Amino acid sequence: QLWESLPKGNPVVWAEPIVSQLCSAIWSEVAEHGLRNGDRAVNDALGIFQDPSQDGRWSFIPAAELLLTVGEGLVGITALGLFVWPTWQEAIPPRSAYDLTALTRPNFA
Repeated sequence: QLWESLPKGNPVVWAEPIVSQLCSAIWSEVAEHGLRNGDRAVNDALGIFQDPSQDGRWSFIPAAELLLTVGEGLVGITALGLFVWPTWQEAIPPRSAYDLTALTRPNFA
C-alpha cells in the first residue's frame, strides 16, 4: 500500500488523510500482533500508546518510526513531509563523507 498510495519523489504532508489512514492501518496490525503474541512487557509497552478514556483507541501512533521501519529502503522523510523513493533504495550506509554527499537525493522542485 505504501508504494501505491504515496507520491514518488515528492513529499506529502503528514496532515493528508491517506497518510493517517496508512499509519493507522499499519499500526493496528502491528499492535494487534504484539498484544496477541507478546508477553507482559510488550502489552505494558503498548499500553503507553492507548487512550485510557476510550477503550480500543490509540492516543499516539509512532507514525514516522513505523513508516521508516516497515518501509525501509522505500519511504523517506524530510521537513516537507514523507515520500516514496522513485525506485527501491538499498539501505547501505555510506563508507565515507564523500560517499554520503554523492547519494541520490529526491528533487522537491
